[in-house]
Amino acid sequence: MIKLKDILLEGEYIGDKWYPKHTREALRYVLSQDDVPIYPKIMSKVIGKLPITAFHVTGVSHLDGVKHMLGTKKSMSTFNRASASNLLGKGKGIWTEGGIILQVEGTLLAKSFQDLGSAPDKTGRRWVSALNVFGDPYLVKSAAKRNKNVPNDSWAYRDMENEVEEEWEAKGKQPWDKEVEDAKNKLASKVIADYIDMTNKLLIKHKKLVQKNLASPANKKQQISWNEIMIYNAKVKDAFVLNRVGNKFTDKERKNLESIVKGKITYGTPTQYKKWLTDRKGILDE
Repeated sequence: MIKLKDILLEGEYIGDKWYPKHTREALRYVLSQDDVPIYPKIMSKVIGKLPITAFHVTGVSHLDGVKHMLGTKKSMSTFNRASASNLLGKGKGIWTEGGIILQVEGTLLAKSFQDLGSAPDKTGRRWVSALNVFGDPYLVKSAAKRNKNVPNDSWAYRDMENEVEEEWEAKGKQPWDKEVEDAKNKLASKVIADYIDMTNKLLIKHKKLVQKNLASPANKKQQISWNEIMIYNAKVKDAFVLNRVGNKFTDKERKNLESIVKGKITYGTPTQYKKWLTDRKGILDE
């Protein structure tokens, strides 16, 4: 059971509403009912704790972010297969400047033969489309219709907010008073918690489907741009740095990289990077 204390955070205004900091994004997911939150505790029950080795491309400016994820339950997006002609195949980043490729070891959270399009929220959960999780985009929506605690859309949620405001109005309070803001904060958190409890039960109930979609080996004949493997409790084994990046390292940046790599750091060209990756069982499709 998700407890309110696990997700209640300091509040902030969003429009004319009072929400926890993470609620803007979480409520959007909850009210659309298109996505499923996954995180280590629930996925260990569904797929077990599977060790995996993969690769993560990053840049100098993002090394501190990587460092903060290592050895924690925060998920890291990685890959072990890509087209040789796309960004990852060339050592470039998707959301970063790239040039630094890390061979990482960790525990599997989820994987797919293609980019899952997953998105992390501020609590560290990953939100993945119901289609990718269950193979059915309507399974979550159908469950939500049967769950009286989960509003079906933003209008239904606004009705719940109105009830809170009317309750406090009867006590002489205005919608912007702190007591009312706090009450709406708790309402938002409860709705999110109820949605997570509901999707957790779906993950357990449809365990075989989830294992098939998020933990099965990829089809090596499938043509892709890159696959996505989400891991947690990660550590860096080896690293490769493209010369265009390594040649510009400051002493501080070099030491920062060395502080997170347990093994060897190799410097070289894009061609040498491709050999380095395939030598470590990474797959590059021509």
